[in-house]
Amino acid sequence: MCVAAAPARFSHTIVYAGEARRDGSIVHVLGYENTAQNRIGPRRWFAPWRSSTVGNAMLLHFPATPGSMSQANAVDTESCPHILSDMVRALFPPVASVNFAQALPVDATAEVFDSGIYTVVLASDASAIPDALQRVPGAKRPAANDELFAWYSRHFAGWPVALCCFDNRDAHHATPMLWWYEPRFPELLFAPAIDAHTGGLPDLDASVDVDHRVVLGTIDGDGGMPVRYSDPLDDDVGSLLPERVVGADFAGSRLPNGDFVTAVESIRRGSPRIERRVLGVA
Repeated sequence: MCVAAAPARFSHTIVYAGEARRDGSIVHVLGYENTAQNRIGPRRWFAPWRSSTVGNAMLLHFPATPGSMSQANAVDTESCPHILSDMVRALFPPVASVNFAQALPVDATAEVFDSGIYTVVLASDASAIPDALQRVPGAKRPAANDELFAWYSRHFAGWPVALCCFDNRDAHHATPMLWWYEPRFPELLFAPAIDAHTGGLPDLDASVDVDHRVVLGTIDGDGGMPVRYSDPLDDDVGSLLPERVVGADFAGSRLPNGDFVTAVESIRRGSPRIERRVLGVA
């Protein structure tokens, strides 16, 4: 469940938020996996998708330090597609059957690259997305939803935003996306989960249906469940993944609209509390 640029269905969402060490520094890691289905077709004549464009996209936002993310922060998981499901399996074995941060000015830039079923527009701020859309292949390119991109730029000014473009008419289970970043909130683990599947603006005062399994990991502490990874892991991936995880299954829940946020220290104490909050700038 996330925010879509036009009508879409997302399901079976797994999101991982954790810490890792990279080049001597502590970074934060986001893993994201779902099943995506485009629900807009050509020549649907209603706003804001009044065009022959048939592509669609979901948006993910990152509480990273301004100007710190690029394509290099996206880790290739093609050879290890089961890393997030392995974490979930460790936590949920099969059974028989709003703090606000000061925005910093940045020059808005964007990169375009492929990741699994998605072509990703990674923008340093959502305001850079519209100019980058022409670099997305036509079959995946969504119509410019300027109102939605402006909403992100207002609420998450200076936050990197990934527009993940797709065009599968049938539900397609995506290869996990794995990102690392320099956190602007080192004390918090963050998992994007604001919900709006119609292409309209998210209603942050609403309650929404949630299907997430949220997994968390830190570099310290020995609590949680050990993970046995079923895929071979190269150093780039393995260095970002936890040995033990904690988490919660929110599938079938109805919660206030927002993201998942957890204090790192609460995990280290062995009593993690996952909250629904909106971090950002109003």
